[in-house]
Amino acid sequence: MSSRKTKKYVSLGLMGDLRHGLRELTTKTSPEHKAGVLFFIILGAVLKGLLLNRPVSIAEANAYVDFATKSVGTIISDYSFPSNHIFQTLLMKLSTTLFGVGVVQIRLPDYIAGVLALPLFYVFVRAMFNRHIAILALVIVACSGPLISVGAMAVGFGVCWFFFTLSLLLGRYFIKSNDMKSVMFIALANALGLWTIPAYAYAALAIFIWLLIALIMAYTNSLRERLIRLVFAFIVFLLVALVLYAPILNDQGFDQLTNHHSHPRLDWNVFDLRHTDMSFNLWALGVDATSGWITAFGLIGLVYAAFVSSKLRALLFSLFIAGVTLGLLMRRMEPPGVWCYTFYIFHLSSAISVFYLLKFLQEKVFPNWGKRSRTLVASLILAVLFGWTGLSYAWSRTSGAPEAEVVVAMIGERLRPGDKFYVQHPWDAPIEFLLLAQGADTSVLDGPVAAGGKVMVAVSKRPEQTVEAVLRSHGQDPARWNDLQMVREWSGLKIFAAP
Repeated sequence: MSSRKTKKYVSLGLMGDLRHGLRELTTKTSPEHKAGVLFFIILGAVLKGLLLNRPVSIAEANAYVDFATKSVGTIISDYSFPSNHIFQTLLMKLSTTLFGVGVVQIRLPDYIAGVLALPLFYVFVRAMFNRHIAILALVIVACSGPLISVGAMAVGFGVCWFFFTLSLLLGRYFIKSNDMKSVMFIALANALGLWTIPAYAYAALAIFIWLLIALIMAYTNSLRERLIRLVFAFIVFLLVALVLYAPILNDQGFDQLTNHHSHPRLDWNVFDLRHTDMSFNLWALGVDATSGWITAFGLIGLVYAAFVSSKLRALLFSLFIAGVTLGLLMRRMEPPGVWCYTFYIFHLSSAISVFYLLKFLQEKVFPNWGKRSRTLVASLILAVLFGWTGLSYAWSRTSGAPEAEVVVAMIGERLRPGDKFYVQHPWDAPIEFLLLAQGADTSVLDGPVAAGGKVMVAVSKRPEQTVEAVLRSHGQDPARWNDLQMVREWSGLKIFAAP
């Protein structure tokens, strides 16, 4: 509670307040509302779950083959490629160790984390606003095309969103209670998010800026003490992140994380020309995942919700300041998935605007329309609108590399011990991953051909490769295999073999 108010909030401690909050949620929530919350969480889990068995993507296969197959010591100290999202890689390794190698297994950590983010976000919105806005926000987030598609892949974004929503909920509690444990957990959660993906720094900075703004808006008498605790938590966040990244910093330096050669910092002229592309990419992600008119209404709702809610304005302003500040500092072109955490707040604005629209309709058109019934109707409509378009979009965006499955089948049918299948990046990782998933011998991909053996060669079309170049990369003389002919072709890959 604000110190400006006469009623003072009395904290029972983090665990005591947690137990009290759970009791309040249980006793002050109708059975119908509980059923609705459970239904939409399950709906979100099902929509994501439908994508678990989609073909593995090249990025996922690279992350597993290049890093998750290595020792823990190597994982935490090797950042030769940015695909090593360290905490995600460790979770991927744990999952495959427990359940075996497979596309579902490598995606389980992201999937579970993304599903857990749903109830966390619901409780946060309910604590910030009310139960009706909370369930509307839950519906949209559970059925959001960008969050379903990006969160279903084994690249770590789902894990980051879990830490982001957890930080929002803990931040709400810290604002009320000034509890030191909660703000330390915020520091730890954001450090783990940063350890998952370095670009989580945008979300982490947004959390701390939001807490700063919220404290200044809410308190006067106790503001100094609260700000000191917040600054201390930010310092702890930085120190924990440095400790987690210490093996990489010691071996490869700080510049390896912030200015990797494969994802470099742009000079000012290039950045000035290209920085708006990130905004357009995020906009395109939202439009493609729903439709133009839904996105247009969402933008109108964003403006209206920001106008009526100072709490939402604080969140939006924090996202903006964090993005601009770090964007100017890093000067990199981040992929759209990096910014998907912002959809939680954008979807919250849509829920707020829908709530006030329903209130207007009840006052002007349907005077006997109660809050529960109008929220239920709106939730079901939103679930249909966002669920159908969201799943369709996510299905198209998660096509992965199905060609690799056909290639692995060809290897099993055509090649015998001593034969070889030569392939280069980017197709080497998905093919090797699928061989590992089947328990097949991956030595078929490298080494010399046995006497009397035969070869098959995979040639990428993007980037363009040649049979001769692939053979030379494996130490083979192209003249020895001059009878190779193309036996299969896709849009990005060709397979050559002896007739």
